[in-house]
Amino acid sequence: INAEYMGGVEIRVMEEGSREILVIHSVVPGSIADRAGLKPEDVLLKWERTPLTSKPQLASMLRPVQLGQRVQLLLRRGARELAVPVTFGEGGWSKYSKQNTHSDDEFSD
Repeated sequence: INAEYMGGVEIRVMEEGSREILVIHSVVPGSIADRAGLKPEDVLLKWERTPLTSKPQLASMLRPVQLGQRVQLLLRRGARELAVPVTFGEGGWSKYSKQNTHSDDEFSD
């Protein structure tokens, strides 16, 4: 299983045709991701205007996130594309971990 927790979401890399896509596998109830409306099976397309192509790239974008910072994610849910604003709490996704656990890097208010 190719999955990692990033704060309140578990992301998996899946193949779509000849390219890899980032798919939300699960969302921790009550997390900022949950409150922002992210759902399992959502495909992460863009962080602000930057196309998302890999988990390392996403991790590099998450590391400098500051308390209260708001970013716009573009995602695909089914056949629709949605712009979802996410405001990060203390620690937010900036405590990115390559472990398959979310206990130490969960979103918090």
